[in-house]
Amino acid sequence: MRKIFVFFIIVLFTNSISFAQEFGFKGGLSLANTYGEDGPDLDDEQSNPYKPGFNLAGFFRFGEGPFRYTVEAGFSQKGVLIKDSEISDNLGSIKAEYSWNLNYFDINTIGNYFISNRVSLDAGLGISFLMNATAKQVFNATGSYADFYEDVSNSANIGEDISALDLGVKVGASFYINEKFHADAHYYLGFLTLDPSDNSDFDPDKMFNNAIMISIGYKFLTTSFID
Repeated sequence: MRKIFVFFIIVLFTNSISFAQEFGFKGGLSLANTYGEDGPDLDDEQSNPYKPGFNLAGFFRFGEGPFRYTVEAGFSQKGVLIKDSEISDNLGSIKAEYSWNLNYFDINTIGNYFISNRVSLDAGLGISFLMNATAKQVFNATGSYADFYEDVSNSANIGEDISALDLGVKVGASFYINEKFHADAHYYLGFLTLDPSDNSDFDPDKMFNNAIMISIGYKFLTTSFID
């Protein structure tokens, strides 16, 4: 079933190039985290903020009237970030951060409903192929603690330690600044667990991706529809 879906998305993206009325690139900020009943187990001294990263994609938009369609292909950073509270004493200070850095190649199909010439409401499906995954432990240490703690980085085995695919929905809105530039804000909610076996060494358990993506886009090929 997954292979059929991947094939359908790729064919749709390829055909969109021929029929697109608009073509361009977009990029911006990704604020990623995870959700699920088996998410990060935090104690009172830890926090779980959104993990900053970036997204970059090419897009094709086609259709006329208030309903249009966009196909995107590009790169996004997702994952999770956990921060310890700083500990300080006469010997110095130490603050640790733990992160999973997940880099995906994404293909998204999005429907755009234009409520005005400058604003569209967006919703669609996306499939993501995991390119690499790294677990990091970073220590910000001073004084005597700096001699005892070293940063640690470990790569995960895709398909064994962590799922190679993610499937989710994107919802949000776009604002068209002029005929060339637009800004959009989308929320991504993943449906596939990060753990392919529910029992991996990487131990993502039953956790799922989510992310807030804010981007600026520029169109090279465009049809005039803004007053």
